[in-house]
Amino acid sequence: MRRSSLFVLVLTIIGLSVPACLALAADEALPDPGQLLQLAQPGEYRAAAGDLLVVDLKSNPSTGPHNPAANLRSKLTGDAVRLVTVVFVPPAKPIPGAPGRIQAYFVAEKPGRATLQVTPIQGNRQPGSPLEFQVLVEKR
Repeated sequence: MRRSSLFVLVLTIIGLSVPACLALAADEALPDPGQLLQLAQPGEYRAAAGDLLVVDLKSNPSTGPHNPAANLRSKLTGDAVRLVTVVFVPPAKPIPGAPGRIQAYFVAEKPGRATLQVTPIQGNRQPGSPLEFQVLVEKR
């Protein structure tokens, strides 16, 4: 087989297989997107597997040791929920002394129960009052 014939054959095979692959990919259903649930007050919450949970507290690094939440410590009981990350969100307008937010993100991984205990760590590194959230994770 000559080189040009082989090249035409390869292009033909690729040309026929790409649309078939795209058709198969289009038939696969996308999973329902999870929801972002804000755990505003300690208590009981319901979530579905795949949901993202966030605990959001005021934080003001400019107050130094008097910052009510310089960081967050989390303790989990149960395996239905997993800690993803803790982030500091600066104020929308960077004004000196303006408070930001500190947020702990968790993912509801599978059906079951979990207890989240989130403790703010003050600027002087002393723990604040823990907040406790009971989460029932259901199948999506």
